[in-house]
Amino acid sequence: MTQKPSCKELEKRVKELEELVLKGKGIEQELVESNRLLKEVQRVARIGSWLYDPVTDVLTWSEEMYDIFGLPHQAGPPLYGDIRTLIHPDDWAPFNMAVTGALRNGTGYSLEIRIIRPSGDLRYLNIRGYAEKDDKGTIKRFIGTTQDITESKRSQEALLVSEERYRALFDNIPINTVVVDRKGKITAFRFPEHEEQILKPAIGDVMYVDFAKYPHMDMYRELMESMERGTEKEYLDLRYGDKFLHIRINPYKDGAIITAIDTTSVRKLESELQHSRKMESLGTLAGGIAHEFNNILGIILGNAELAVEYIAQKNPASECVKEIMDASLRAKDVVRQIMSFARRSYVEKRPMLIASVIRDSVKLIASTIPRGIRISEKILCHSEVILGNKTEVGQIIMNLCKNSEQAIKGGVGEIEVLLEPLILDDLMAAEYENLSPGSYIRRAIKDTGEGIAPEIMDRIFEPYFTTKEIDEGLGMGLAVVYGIIKKYDGAIRIKSEPGKGTTVEVLFPVSETKVDEIESVSEILPKGSEHILFVDDEPSLVRIAGNIMEQQGYRVTGLTSSMEALNLFIKEPDSFDLIISDISMPDLPGDALVREIHKIRPEIPVILSSGQSDPVGYDLLKELSVVAFAMKPLKRRELIRTVRDILDKAGV
Repeated sequence: MTQKPSCKELEKRVKELEELVLKGKGIEQELVESNRLLKEVQRVARIGSWLYDPVTDVLTWSEEMYDIFGLPHQAGPPLYGDIRTLIHPDDWAPFNMAVTGALRNGTGYSLEIRIIRPSGDLRYLNIRGYAEKDDKGTIKRFIGTTQDITESKRSQEALLVSEERYRALFDNIPINTVVVDRKGKITAFRFPEHEEQILKPAIGDVMYVDFAKYPHMDMYRELMESMERGTEKEYLDLRYGDKFLHIRINPYKDGAIITAIDTTSVRKLESELQHSRKMESLGTLAGGIAHEFNNILGIILGNAELAVEYIAQKNPASECVKEIMDASLRAKDVVRQIMSFARRSYVEKRPMLIASVIRDSVKLIASTIPRGIRISEKILCHSEVILGNKTEVGQIIMNLCKNSEQAIKGGVGEIEVLLEPLILDDLMAAEYENLSPGSYIRRAIKDTGEGIAPEIMDRIFEPYFTTKEIDEGLGMGLAVVYGIIKKYDGAIRIKSEPGKGTTVEVLFPVSETKVDEIESVSEILPKGSEHILFVDDEPSLVRIAGNIMEQQGYRVTGLTSSMEALNLFIKEPDSFDLIISDISMPDLPGDALVREIHKIRPEIPVILSSGQSDPVGYDLLKELSVVAFAMKPLKRRELIRTVRDILDKAGV
């Protein structure tokens, strides 16, 4: 018979059980905390874990696996066949091969694949798996991890794109660029501005020591100091051989980027700009002086003319007054030259065949120069047209040839006049002052004279600057030529060398206008008798247009208010045959006026006009059924012809 335990023994057993229970609860709590930490680690690292039992064909996922694949937790892991619908079609074959190979051989695998979540989001995954075997080598289960590496993958792709952009930028940057390391050794370079230069760097050269040397500055020390301090350095117009360079050193963590921009042409343009501004200032001053002088000259000449009428012919003072008049008329010519230099005088420019003007001018000059100076012409233009004034164009040739004649000392030499077409591209146009690329006529006058000294080349266009003797000229010839050329949007360039002669190039833009298209003054314009409603908010335009059309027989009702015009049309819709309206009216815009008029009479023709550049589009004109659009200013010939054509087409 078994002896019953005593109370003490029972109490001891109970206590031992309580301790076991408490210990179990602690272990359970540790397991719970451990699981929580594992889940948190997996969430942060975007890593999920999985188990696969090949015997039972059961797949177990950690919670993070569901988030990685974008699947609901309550659905459970998908079947193997369902996983195929999530994997990118291009990645299924390598994934399936790796899994089936591991199952067959008991090996592990590691690969990257792409999946497409049910939401359509593309993700990149890194999947690792290995087989756990028993003592006999039999596969017990497969254990693996799946990590979402999308962000890392996209960062890598972004880095590759960035590197490609950097390389594309570096390979195409239109600036001389050198990249060096912390020791100043060249790691990359590009010299697009000086592809033809003899000295070229090599990778590994020490910049400013092995390759680029500046005798007036220790640039290697400047480079090292820039990288050591981490501060940019910039050098403007640094002389390097016969060029000026703008150099910038930009340090960064691994070295520095050095850029060098050739500013030689910029310095040349700045010099030309300063010259242009100086000439403009002189022109303004000359114009102001000429204006004031003209007022004084008008008083002198006017009083002299009156005095001649009052003084008898036999009076000794009569001859004195005539001398004053002659001197005043000569002074008038001088003022005209000053005004031409100042570009203040207005001369109408018309289409003209430049070749014929040059030939006539050369013939005239040939009869006035010494016989020992041979003048020849080489005309390579025939039908080219410029917009100009024959008198002024002839004056250019006369002045330049006269300068050449005076430069040929001894009266024996040659003057050649060349005329040829010339097309300037961007590079060629940059060689001239304020010229754009395009088609030009080039006139070159070359002589065998003494040439021009370099120290006075910058002053030759200044009015009254001359190296001639007092009785040889006033020094206005080149100033007048310069003023005329600038008025024609042309350019002048002089090349000269003392003792070897001078060549003066003059460029004028070619005009597309044909000489036979010049409007004839005696042209007979068509007439009519229709009633026209003309609307414009400028009273002078209403009056002028009305007079023009009334001279041709039309009846014109001109109004400066579009609202008033609409009210009149509503009252008398059948009395008008044509509407002409400005589109920019203050009270009712022209397009709104047209819409209201067409509600009443859809068939009435309408012409819209405007002084703004391209204020309306084709679609709007089509929508409004506007038959014509006229840009201001409304020229008489165009206005009359347009009105007649529109009325004839409308069958009025």
